Amino acid sequence: MSEHSLRIVMDDSESARRTQIVTATRKLIEDRGIAQITTKQIAKAAGCAEGTIFRHFARKEDLLLAAVMASFPSLRESLMSISGGTPRERLQRLALNVIRFFEQITPAAVAVLSDAELTRRHRETMREHNGGPQRLYMAVSRFIESEQARGAVHAGLSSAHISSALLGPCFFRVFTRLSLGKNSLEITDEEFVAGLVDTLWDGLRPAQGTPGSRGPVKGRTKRRGNKEDK
Repeated sequence: MSEHSLRIVMDDSESARRTQIVTATRKLIEDRGIAQITTKQIAKAAGCAEGTIFRHFARKEDLLLAAVMASFPSLRESLMSISGGTPRERLQRLALNVIRFFEQITPAAVAVLSDAELTRRHRETMREHNGGPQRLYMAVSRFIESEQARGAVHAGLSSAHISSALLGPCFFRVFTRLSLGKNSLEITDEEFVAGLVDTLWDGLRPAQGTPGSRGPVKGRTKRRGNKEDK
């Protein structure tokens, strides 16, 4: 085996070992919480020596942060997959994807923010990689801007403000569900996002005379899923 090939094998082995350590740490966090975990427990769960952990991570906090961040899903890909249907239906799917995203990241975010050192390291990492909650705003805002460009949403509104109007209620729904163990409103997520978009739609629909606009609905109440939404 050549020196180059040997180096590749060793690199793959080290990468696999790092992944194994992170995976074991994630499992311990899920089972025991983040506060009481020790590197000795992590090493035992990962099947390695305690010193091996510090070959991959300078500090325990770096490993805990890596384990938490490894569970963060990507919202961008799920938003790019939204197509077809009426503008209101696309906004509903957007809100549903945001709820699913918050469900996955909120427990991890709470774990990080409950520890002062993890919070400090997290902020440093976010600054180094230009990450953080603003990336969520950017992803949702880009989706809104694409809807505005196609004439499906009022082009004169701020995409950041529309994003805020959707993100806030979705986060609060997830937060209350995690806090109470049940939905504070006894409706499904699908019903929730449909009602949310219905509530916002009069302000979001395109201005009259623009592509995708609709005339005023007279003599009856709007209903979800009407063809008038197109």
